[in-house]
Amino acid sequence: MNAEAIRDRLVARMADEFSFDWIDGRLAVDTPVGYPDGASVVVYVWEREPGKLEVTDYGEGYQMATDRRGMRSANLRSAATAIAADEDLVYARGRFSTVVADGEVEDAIWRMARASSRLADAPTFQRAAASSDDDFAGEVESSFRARNASIEREPTLEGLSGHKHRPALYVPAAQLVVEPISAKTAWIRAAAVYAEFGDLSQANGYNLLAVLDDRESGSSEQTRRLLTQVGDVVEWTRRDAWLKTVLPSRPK
Repeated sequence: MNAEAIRDRLVARMADEFSFDWIDGRLAVDTPVGYPDGASVVVYVWEREPGKLEVTDYGEGYQMATDRRGMRSANLRSAATAIAADEDLVYARGRFSTVVADGEVEDAIWRMARASSRLADAPTFQRAAASSDDDFAGEVESSFRARNASIEREPTLEGLSGHKHRPALYVPAAQLVVEPISAKTAWIRAAAVYAEFGDLSQANGYNLLAVLDDRESGSSEQTRRLLTQVGDVVEWTRRDAWLKTVLPSRPK
């Protein structure tokens, strides 16, 4: 396993800070994706056989979720299974894992970091309204359609890594990817959007826009700082101004 090559590919792809360390023969990758308590997600990589690398979170996301109140173990296991399916990972005995070829490891690291972060925040998701993100996406979509924009829901777009993403909204005429982020799920959604935008930004000249729902408690500065590294960030209450700049000019 060439740790330097993995580091170089990750830095080139995301242009962000990573730290690396060797722990018991495994490469520990400290990622920019965060847990609810502010700690960063660490993903572990080791060579299972020549040319095949195992990537895992060693159950840190599960452990963090179980340390928080408000979620039954059966519901947590169901959430973990669903997240594993979303991120194309294996979930077993409290941890996520996957085995990939050397050239696919950076994408696997990002999927692993997203999955572990999402699971750690599963108790928050359970308490929040399940449809909050969908409801907000519907509001954003309606505003685009009110201005005669042709917009698609959850298209399939391929990133530089080859991973196929399903962003919430897409305006083909402007190659504009739009990810609405509701206040109730802001940080965990932002972590997923960060990885998605980083992958798409180098794929096809996409314009990337995160829309923060700032009606309840204002936009989180932490969320904003994370997302401005990979795309444009706007606030929902100021949509009259930014909609004029992101939509293609309509014929007179």
